[in-house]
Amino acid sequence: MSSGSVSEPPACCATWQRTALMIAARHGQDDVVARALETSCSQPQLDVVDEQGNTALMIAAREGHQKVVEALVKAGADLAVRNGQGRSAAELAATEEIRAVIRKGEAQAEAILRTILAMGKEESAAASLPTGDFQIPKELLAMAGGMDMPSFAKESPY
Repeated sequence: MSSGSVSEPPACCATWQRTALMIAARHGQDDVVARALETSCSQPQLDVVDEQGNTALMIAAREGHQKVVEALVKAGADLAVRNGQGRSAAELAATEEIRAVIRKGEAQAEAILRTILAMGKEESAAASLPTGDFQIPKELLAMAGGMDMPSFAKESPY
């Protein structure tokens, strides 16, 4: 082994790092992905990487499964993650249509971030409001309207 080269991970690593979500994404099983997102998939699970640094989103994009990509983007998958080769899901996308879905998600995330940062500038005005009177700006609600929130989050009083 020469200096600076990377050795292959042990065979067992690939086994424990592949999640059910990754397997469903690889095979384009959008119904399985949707069910996983509804019932058991938390944000950390959504962005787990395999032995090559690929997330379920990257796998679905690479394999050309647009419905799975749409579901993962809508669920809030991290679109900025780069794999072991330094490539993002958009760069791995098999089609321009899939790349467009990811780019649209990136634009929505950027718009939400800009709105949140703008809210921070108005922090002094918000600090004078009585506790419990804070309202989410209409712009942020409109942007988040396209995102799929689990029903328990919609019903939460917090």
